[in-house]
Amino acid sequence: MRRVSSSVSSVAKKASAIALSYALPTRPMDGKIPASRHRYETALRHHLLPEFGGWRLDAVTRGAVKAFIARKAREQRWAYSENPNPDRPRLSRKTLVNIVALLASVMEAAATDYELVPANPLRGILRRKNFPADMRAEDQRVHFLEPTAFRQAVESITDDRVQAAVLFAALTGLRWGEQVALRMEDVDFRRNKVRVTRSLYRRVPQPPKTSHSIGEVDMCPAVRRILQAVPWKEGYVFSADGRTPIGDGSWVKRQWRKAQAGAGVRRPIAWHDLRHQFVTLLIAAGKHPRYIREQARHHSAGFTLDRYGGLFESIPITPVEWIDDLLWPSGSGIVLALLEGTRGLHGGDEADGAEQRKARQEARSRR
Repeated sequence: MRRVSSSVSSVAKKASAIALSYALPTRPMDGKIPASRHRYETALRHHLLPEFGGWRLDAVTRGAVKAFIARKAREQRWAYSENPNPDRPRLSRKTLVNIVALLASVMEAAATDYELVPANPLRGILRRKNFPADMRAEDQRVHFLEPTAFRQAVESITDDRVQAAVLFAALTGLRWGEQVALRMEDVDFRRNKVRVTRSLYRRVPQPPKTSHSIGEVDMCPAVRRILQAVPWKEGYVFSADGRTPIGDGSWVKRQWRKAQAGAGVRRPIAWHDLRHQFVTLLIAAGKHPRYIREQARHHSAGFTLDRYGGLFESIPITPVEWIDDLLWPSGSGIVLALLEGTRGLHGGDEADGAEQRKARQEARSRR
């Protein structure tokens, strides 16, 4: 669609709000990182276009959008399969907020930049009171596993590469894009730090989620051992050759869910929940909220307390120096056996991997 000129005709005033999101030079998707652009385009294609694609701008009222929110709150997640799972979960509150925020941004641009409508009727629509109460309660939940359940799930993983990736995510709190973007040049063994400076989206480098996401994370002994097993000094950590990073990790994430099911976990956690697992381990280790904020790279300690405040009172505290001591005691043979297999992550020999798995199983049986 061609861009809308500064002198808007009466025909342009009748254009739909969603069409303008593609036409306006200052559309909300400009300047966004690739991952955010993809999420916005998905929201347009699957949610906003089917609902508001043919509407006039002056027909997009606050009441109409509130009715849209109520309907979407009861809707199941989008399924690409021709035979979707009838029991798939509903849209999350965060997803619905992102959808409505995009529509509100389009209306704001139409009102302030091009004066197509007198005012943006959706200002303040993202307030919590405009979303169903059950979704507000769901938004406060933090999904994680108890240390015992998490340990059993990790020990049930049969592939060394998946095991190393899960341990690394849960013991550093890195998001998937940040983890696969990590390079050996970002590892400081002398200072025992991992620097987070970039992320990957479909193997394309991009900035992390926010400016606060750029920072350093302490390496516990398990993470240090995983990184020491990398056979190259430069290149991507999570790669078969150091040059080609992992993509979206669908196979790795499926193996993690299968491992949880195999370990008897009734409510498996998603990959991103490993970041919550990291924070809960820090809380259980008795770390100060300010330190937790620095390690999780939150924008403020207030956010950390708001998000995880209830867990500070409910999680039993066991003061330890490193969080992996909560999962396995320091010096335990099972830790060594688990991490001996990380060489498979970097394209090790299949025979070596078989021997490592055998040693790991023997360690489990002795435990």
